[in-house]
Amino acid sequence: RTFHGQSVYGELLNVPLLLWKPGSIPAGRVVTRTVQTVDLMPTLLAASGLAGPAGMQGRSILPLLTGSMEEAPVFAVRAKTGMTAGSPPPRGSESYAYVSRGWKLVRHVIRMPGDTGPEFELFDAVNDPLDARDVAMANPEVVTRLASELEEIRSRTVAARLKPDSADAGSLSPEELERLRSLGYIQ
Repeated sequence: RTFHGQSVYGELLNVPLLLWKPGSIPAGRVVTRTVQTVDLMPTLLAASGLAGPAGMQGRSILPLLTGSMEEAPVFAVRAKTGMTAGSPPPRGSESYAYVSRGWKLVRHVIRMPGDTGPEFELFDAVNDPLDARDVAMANPEVVTRLASELEEIRSRTVAARLKPDSADAGSLSPEELERLRSLGYIQ
């Protein structure tokens, strides 16, 4: 797939993030760990020496540059979109991805009509960055464990969402909020 927010597979989620701040961020440092878009605001604020607002989602990933940050699970959403022309295809489908301890679990909550694929897919997040080989059948215990963790983080994320009538939501419609969530800008 191409374009923003259309799937939770590697070709859309594994994008380079370049940070540059002479004298502060080491030149040439490469970090291969997966991070979340929601971590960008806290990272940029920390790099600028600014405190974030109370209740800010995400966390600064600057400690990754020095190797002093523990690995944290990553959660991604391909939110169900409406059937309008402005919504990214495939319209009507919904999937989640969870990356933890070298694995990536994909859960398809709502599939397109005629799509008979499995509910869960499991990938080796380190050696298969494009999610080409589903290894769920060979690792059912990993699928079970990660599915439980994914549901826990999904529940926390849903509880922390901005409500459409919240002052923080401004003038965004429920569909606009959902699209921002599906792109990882807010949770």
